[in-house]
Amino acid sequence: MLSIDRDSGSMSIANLIAGRDIAIDGYLITADGAALDPSAWSSFQDTVAGGWQESNPGDNHLGELNLSGARVVSGESEVSLGNSYLFTPNELGEAAPTINFSYHVDGLGTVPGIVEYTGFTNNVVLLVDPNTGAAAIQNQSPFFDRLENARQIWRCFRIGDRGQYRWSRQ
Repeated sequence: MLSIDRDSGSMSIANLIAGRDIAIDGYLITADGAALDPSAWSSFQDTVAGGWQESNPGDNHLGELNLSGARVVSGESEVSLGNSYLFTPNELGEAAPTINFSYHVDGLGTVPGIVEYTGFTNNVVLLVDPNTGAAAIQNQSPFFDRLENARQIWRCFRIGDRGQYRWSRQ
């Protein structure tokens, strides 16, 4: 799995399977637009001795392969690829480019990987507490922060027993 933190830009290859190591001898990360930063990429070639070759890194492509060995990603661990995710939206609601990830295992072939995002999105989001049903509208976009120096959170409060609600800014 490729894990991406939208706030910090950190990316890592994670193995979520307990007790099972995965030996990869190549991986490829692609974006359908400029969202990757090769200058902040911690490639295996840069961090691991032995045989890793970067494959023409660019703002929409990061990949490596090793023809003479593999990198073991232990069960329930992750390997950092640095802060190589870089997407700066130009307007509220602008979607980030789609990121795709695949890796290669000798004897198994190329495996499509899962991409998981953490961190804020570039939009206004309705957050609902699954335990209480309390709701909040939160601006997770960077645009209004520049004006007000804080993310705006609006919370919904129930008024009395009639099913009426009121929104209040916090």
